[in-house]
Amino acid sequence: MARLRLVRPWWMILLLVALGVLAPLSLAVAAEFSPVQAPRGHRSTIQKALSERIAALQSPSPSAFAPGIDADVDSDGVEDAVDNCPFTSNSDQADGDGDGLGTACDSFDSGGPLTFGAEVRLPEPDSASSFEHFPLDIGVAPDGTIHILLGTADLSTGAPRNLWLTESSDGGSSWSSPVKVNGHDNVFWFTYADMAIDDSGRIFISYDTSAGAVVLRKSLDGGSSFSTISIAGAGSTAGFNAVAALGGYAYVVWETPTCFPDNLGRIRMRRSTDGGATFEAATDIRGDGSCIPEITIAPSDEHVHLVYADEQVVTFTALSTSTNRGITWGSAVQVRDSDGSGVRLVFPMLIEEGSAGELFTGWVERDGDAGGTNISYFDFYADRSLNNGVSFNTDVVLTQNILNANFDLIPGSEQWDLTTLSNGNSLYVLRDGVQDGRHVYYSRSTDSGASYTQRQPVTPAQSDFNEWFPVITRTASDATLVAFSRFQLSQFLPSVPYFTKSSGEPVEVSGVLWNSKTELAWNASSSSYDITRGDVSSLRSSGNFSGAGVLSCDQVASTVTDLDEPANGAGFYYLVRGREGAVRGTWGTAKRDSEITACN
Repeated sequence: MARLRLVRPWWMILLLVALGVLAPLSLAVAAEFSPVQAPRGHRSTIQKALSERIAALQSPSPSAFAPGIDADVDSDGVEDAVDNCPFTSNSDQADGDGDGLGTACDSFDSGGPLTFGAEVRLPEPDSASSFEHFPLDIGVAPDGTIHILLGTADLSTGAPRNLWLTESSDGGSSWSSPVKVNGHDNVFWFTYADMAIDDSGRIFISYDTSAGAVVLRKSLDGGSSFSTISIAGAGSTAGFNAVAALGGYAYVVWETPTCFPDNLGRIRMRRSTDGGATFEAATDIRGDGSCIPEITIAPSDEHVHLVYADEQVVTFTALSTSTNRGITWGSAVQVRDSDGSGVRLVFPMLIEEGSAGELFTGWVERDGDAGGTNISYFDFYADRSLNNGVSFNTDVVLTQNILNANFDLIPGSEQWDLTTLSNGNSLYVLRDGVQDGRHVYYSRSTDSGASYTQRQPVTPAQSDFNEWFPVITRTASDATLVAFSRFQLSQFLPSVPYFTKSSGEPVEVSGVLWNSKTELAWNASSSSYDITRGDVSSLRSSGNFSGAGVLSCDQVASTVTDLDEPANGAGFYYLVRGREGAVRGTWGTAKRDSEITACN
């Protein structure tokens, strides 16, 4: 929220204006602190996800993989790709408030769906024509640099390749030449990779290898170079792994042996207390039948949260919390409401903290076919805890696919991600769809996770293309950053990675000062600004700011000139707020926002 909060009383400033002070007056402004949370980890199971592409390439009848009939899940005669309510029948496509979301399913209180900017094509470091490129994780460093972890694999053979890190220091407009994370080629074996960036800017990337090892790569120079730490040696039969880091502590967790197909895994951890310089010996923190770990550190209290699949992946998603930085762990808390009879719960999502004590998580359900054939992935569920993980609320289904047998959520792979906004709400991005015409969508909560909007496309759907591997994070100003990969259905060409972002909340206007008697200036922080002016006498008599009038609205410049002068003995006051497109900041308080009608 953009607030102009002046340390000295407003009346002192107004009197100085009224007396015509000519010398520049610097006004101390307290900036609202909005820490960048250490990014959540994101795992990707690539082997099964790539299998359909490899099968398509090797198929004697490529036409079998040509674009099919566009889905119409709600059977209203409007194809999902252009339906403004894909899960609610509305053949009239009515949109009463013109926000792009149909009236029949519009649950946004205000502001409508997010608006994402133009796509930016990410670098493709393994340039051989047959290599896939796909995002595996995205994070923002404390200095605002955006980092994206890319994975590559050979489309024609399914052979592994590399992990690469690319960065942007201009908000995603341009991207650096990627740095290879692994020390030698062909280490990334259709496996699980995770990234964490701590509050000092250290980058940690974990992955497991075909030899059953877990490797941690660490960078102390913003991703320019990496050193290697062996977490679990070859032959450990390690599978899913995750890393988290904050406040000088770093944690790597992994399952061993791999949970699939026998579901006999247990979860191990190695901890560092010196920023990743050294790691303690491995310890078991969850017993047999514990699989698919994700780990995060809550910035508010540095509690460490572990979410995983418990009871041999057939019963429930579980949460375990350490309140002493990983020394001991609390008992499992069941997240899912029911016992999961008839379904298999897979890929529980990392816990993400909103406000202090507020936790969000999610998971996917699939059918009970343990043999791995004819698997159907049903729906994505979300849940929240308002008491720091002691208990969870009622499950919320986001995708509603279980009612549509031909609409498979994510055949073969986990492909969704989660971020939490600074106001305690949450946002999910996922790849959804049928065999042909899959797309990247998001679902948004504006009531702290009690309910979610129906899915909305991140970018307009393109005919003859599928999208996959979406990852998401946010900036300190709540801009939403999304990366994903896209490939063409009718041609066997590798997938190409892209980046896009939405507008964030305007940051606080700061550094306000008088450059001259007529010009007011401030530090540039938003894409545009609103400036109002009012009479001090009106403020005194009314006790509110309803008399503030327009001086300039939605202007790009971070200065404004006012050639008018107050009458003798009178004075003007000024208020400035930032804007990001249609998203307005605040005049300082909710009460003041309700009083001022200027620039709305």
